[in-house]
Amino acid sequence: MEKARTKKELIKALSAMGVRLSELEELEAGWKQTEQAVQDAREYADSIVETVRKPLVILGADFRVISANRSFYQAFKVSQEETENRFIYDLGNRQWDIPELRELLEEILSENITFEDFEVEHDFETIGRRVMMLNARRIYMKTSNTMMILLAIEDTTEQKQAEEELRKYQEKMEDLVKERTLDLDKRLKELGCLYEISRIAGEPGSLEKIIQRVVDLIPSSWQYPEIACARVFLEDREFSTENFRETEWKLASDIFLHGNRIGAMEVFYLEERPESDKGPFLSGERSLLDFIAERLGIIIEQKQAEEQIKASIREKEVLLKEVHHRVRNNLQIISSFLNLQSRHIKDDTVIELFRDCQNRIRSMALIHESLYQSRDLASIDFGEYIRNLTNNLCRSFGADPGKILLDIKVKDINMGVDTAIPCGLIVNELVSNAMEYAFPENRRGTIEISLKNDNGKFVFIVRDDGVGIPEGIDIEETETLGLQLVFALVEQLDGNIEFNRQSGTEFKIEFKELRYKNREI
Repeated sequence: MEKARTKKELIKALSAMGVRLSELEELEAGWKQTEQAVQDAREYADSIVETVRKPLVILGADFRVISANRSFYQAFKVSQEETENRFIYDLGNRQWDIPELRELLEEILSENITFEDFEVEHDFETIGRRVMMLNARRIYMKTSNTMMILLAIEDTTEQKQAEEELRKYQEKMEDLVKERTLDLDKRLKELGCLYEISRIAGEPGSLEKIIQRVVDLIPSSWQYPEIACARVFLEDREFSTENFRETEWKLASDIFLHGNRIGAMEVFYLEERPESDKGPFLSGERSLLDFIAERLGIIIEQKQAEEQIKASIREKEVLLKEVHHRVRNNLQIISSFLNLQSRHIKDDTVIELFRDCQNRIRSMALIHESLYQSRDLASIDFGEYIRNLTNNLCRSFGADPGKILLDIKVKDINMGVDTAIPCGLIVNELVSNAMEYAFPENRRGTIEISLKNDNGKFVFIVRDDGVGIPEGIDIEETETLGLQLVFALVEQLDGNIEFNRQSGTEFKIEFKELRYKNREI
């Protein structure tokens, strides 16, 4: 009985052991499948890693190198044996043992964070000093319940060098632009100074006034205008800015006239400024001062020449006034002689001829008197001249102002002497003719004289409302000396004349201002 029970228990135990062996065999098969899956996954990951062209390293949770791709070995010139299963911090003579890198890798494992663009610059044993950009993230393997770190490495040395060279180039360009801008500002200041000096030289004023204005202008063109002052001395004369004071910081240039030194121009700084190799003044300022000194010498020469010309002109004006004065006096003397002579003449016709000659002489004398009294010796106020001439004619003919009215319509007309003399003689002849023949038997009437300038063309009209010239008289064929003289004078003016008999007598003459040339009447 006892033996039978023992046998049953033994069979039961053997049966249980078979079940366990079956379970173990199944478990072993599962492990093999898992290991194969892990191996397959690793090989798959390795194949992916190998395709990446940048260096990649896979670290275990203990920061040992599990694997690295071919790019890593090629980039750092190390072998697989020198790398795998070693701590990342021990690689390359501990060149990766960087406190900041340790801290970041530990945070990746503990907190599942990533880091990007972590820059490392070191002297690597095999490739020299390089700049590396690191990127890392944690990888969790569920099949093996393990964590790894994928570390990507990018060599940015050449990029950094290029960026540094670009930065230096940009700084150089910025410095160059600043230098050119500063140089351009200086050139603009210099050009502005020279332009202003030329403008000052062209304005009216004494030489002393011009030199003082140039001196006052100079400091504004210097590097430090707020502490600059200037002085010019010419023989016994001196011109300076209000703040002028001599100091040790001086720049000077001589002034020459006709090759002889006549003075100097000086610029001073009132306080010390940083000096270049040539002193506190810029080389361009030295050239500018030399140019201004040279220009001032030319201005002095020009002004002296102008003063000489003005003195000569004033002298000639005095002489010309004297000539006009003497011509007028001589004509008046001739007129007086004719007047004295006419007193001994009994023939009325001859007396009339003497009077006409006197009026013509007075007409010319009045021109010279107007020029003598005028500031402008080249032209006269023709309106004023006509008024004086016609008043003289009224007195000569004894015309009654209450019966014969003179209507002068000439305003703001200036005329040169070459044109004024023949015009004055024409007025003398036509007005004399009107006073003598247009108003017989104390008839009342008006003599109108008008002159206007129509774009350089003069329109001259002498009109009266008297009895008019009879129809049978051809004025162009008349033997009257006065009208013959009128036609000759119109020809001298290169003009044309029109005659109208309606409502009295009208002469219309058109001509242009004469330019001086020898003429014959």
